[in-house]
Amino acid sequence: MIRPAQETDLSAITKLMGELGYHYEKNDDYVRIVALVVDSHYRKQGIGQELIQQAEEWAKQQGAGRLVLNSGNRGERADAHQFYTSLGFEGKATGFYKLLSS
Repeated sequence: MIRPAQETDLSAITKLMGELGYHYEKNDDYVRIVALVVDSHYRKQGIGQELIQQAEEWAKQQGAGRLVLNSGNRGERADAHQFYTSLGFEGKATGFYKLLSS
């Protein structure tokens, strides 16, 4: 039977997360940047860095402990990934998508 998780399920969920290799530690709030883009004519002028800095400051003001951003795994995103890494981000996730027909 599928049902919503309950507090009494905590030890079982912890065990399952361990099987995945995840180490859940905190319920910290975080801010996610879903999309970040600078017009190609204006790149490499510090605009992206300033946008990230502003997002970091806003996230801190909200009490967030982490800033997360989405970026596709396509080859043409390599420069963006290098940029994010230079700002202290770590590439940690891979996502999978499935289109659902109606």
